[in-house]
This record gives sequence, C-alpha cells and structure tokens, in this order.
Amino acid sequence: MVLLQVRGKLFLSCAVGNITRLLTRNCYAALEQRTSWDQPLDVSLEIHNELLFWQNNIDSINGKPMSPKSSAVGVVYSDGSDTGFGGYFIQCGQDFVSGTWSEKEMHTSSTLREILAVKFVLLSLLDKLSGLTVKWFTDNQNVPRIISPGSSKGHLQTEALSIFNICCHRGISIEMEWIPRSQNDQADFLSRIYDPDDWGLSWDTFQNIDIVWGPHSFDRFANYLNAKLPRFNSRFWNPGSEGIDSFVMNWAGENNYVCPPICLIPRVLLHMRNCKASGTLIVPLWHSAPFWPMISAGGDKFSDFIVDWMDLPSLKEAFIPGRCNSVFGNENLNFRMLALRIHFV
Repeated sequence: MVLLQVRGKLFLSCAVGNITRLLTRNCYAALEQRTSWDQPLDVSLEIHNELLFWQNNIDSINGKPMSPKSSAVGVVYSDGSDTGFGGYFIQCGQDFVSGTWSEKEMHTSSTLREILAVKFVLLSLLDKLSGLTVKWFTDNQNVPRIISPGSSKGHLQTEALSIFNICCHRGISIEMEWIPRSQNDQADFLSRIYDPDDWGLSWDTFQNIDIVWGPHSFDRFANYLNAKLPRFNSRFWNPGSEGIDSFVMNWAGENNYVCPPICLIPRVLLHMRNCKASGTLIVPLWHSAPFWPMISAGGDKFSDFIVDWMDLPSLKEAFIPGRCNSVFGNENLNFRMLALRIHFV
C-alpha cells in the first residue's frame, strides 16, 4: 500500500518535475510485477532508497515553474566517441574537457558512453557549474530521455541517478537538449584527441620513489586515469583536476612529482627555477637530449640544484603506456630512466 500511495501522490510530474520518473522507477517495476492485488512485495534496497528520498525531500522539491522559458546562465556541449569523452562550457570564454575511456568503458554501449561523457564533463567542470542552471547539448537522442526521467535498464539508471546526485549536491540544474551531430563538432573533436605523450611510470616504481623522497603532494602532469596523487594538473579539464596548464601554477610549497612529456623537460626546469620549487623529476638517460646540459655539470656530475638522484628500472620494466600509443615505441624501451631530486632556492 505504501508504494501505491507514493505512486499516486507523485503521479503529477508537472508539480514536481521529471524527478518523479527518475526516482520511482523501481517502485513502478515492483508494482507491475505483481500477479495479484494481495501479493506481498519484496522491498529491495533500490526501492528503499527511493522511498527514503521522497520522505526526506518532498517538501524541498514541491513545486516547479510552469513557464517553459530557459533560465540557463551557461551552455555545455558534450560528446562520447569510441575512444573518449569531450565537452566544453561556454560562459565567459570556453573551458575545454577531454579524456580517454578506461579499457572497461571503451567496450560499453554507445548510449552508456554518451551518458558517461555527460557525467565526466560535469565532474570536470564541477566548480565552474556549481549553483548554475545550464543548458546542456548532446547529439545522442537517448541521453536527454534517460538523464531526466531515468531508464528501465539498471546500468543506465545507475548513471542517471549518479548525475542527479552530483547536481543536487552542488546546486546544479541541467536542461538537456538534443542537437544534430553536425552542430556538435567541437565536442566530438575533443572526445577524439590523440595524446602521444600519455604515458607514466608504474605504481610500484612511483611508490619506491615516494618512500625515499615523499610523501609527494602534487602530480603536475597527469589525467584522471593515471594520476599518482589525489591532487594533479591535466592538459584539459578532467574529473578531479585542480587546474590545466601546470605552467601557470606556482609550484612553490609543494613536493612536486613531475613526469612530463620529454619535450617539456627544459620548460619544466625553467619553471621550477622561477618558482623556487622542489620535487622529483623523471628524465630518460639521454646525454644527447637538449635538456641534458641543463642538468649536467660536466662528466658524471649533476648541477647543484639536483640534491640526489635515483637510477630507475629500464623503461621496459617501469613504463605504463597510456590509452593512446605512446611516444616510445616498443623497440625503444630498454634505455635507463633517472629520478632527479630537485631543490631550487
């Protein structure tokens, strides 16, 4: 009877909104499985959570504007491709989001990837979107129909609820709208970005370094899949990233872990000098590299700002390729890597 009462009271979604469909799906499914009026119902954890939500929130969400006019103060576009997700936020200027799928995510359905793209772009822009009403465009027609009212498919419903909970926690209101693929080309481009420098050291190798020179506090070149520390900078906005373009950040006062693309090592050294920063820098043992004169004092000696160094396993043992093909070919993984302990004063 409780489910029938809840179902009856929440039937008028015009007074509350699409949340009535999103958070009564398990109740409806249970009622529709009855074979007789008096048949007992098993209250699952999902049903219990739905009833608990309405008990705790019905007063606060009762009533919604009848006007269909959008009150959005920002616009977000998102897209999910075979290889990753992308999106961007338009308010004053643009904030770009790009990331690649994990191995598991890559083999899911296109609809789930599109919903995950919304979730990951939302998480990447969380601080910027907090408290806002946002018009959100996607080129997948299923996404607006699933995120607003939910889905009868459990895995899609789980992600729709996850997006709803994130929005509730940060005071975000999303107005989903479908657009043709031809109008979403920039988000599509961001979802397909190829990063040949997406590589890192293995967890075991990093932990060995962290035991000696840690704890490190900030990973300066990472993404949400390979970050070795909770705090990190990324090339594009990612879930959990504290900022993009680490060269505009002040690295002073942190124990920085720095495993950059090889071509950026000279710029890293100059930035650490300017910031008077300390940390661990990972470099290949390449005497002919452009950065080598910057760290060498001649012969076997390092420059004065290198206070210690560690010989790492060969890259073949310590190397973890990213989701894209790495800058290192498989035939070139036997050279040595060094961890340099750097301290500028």
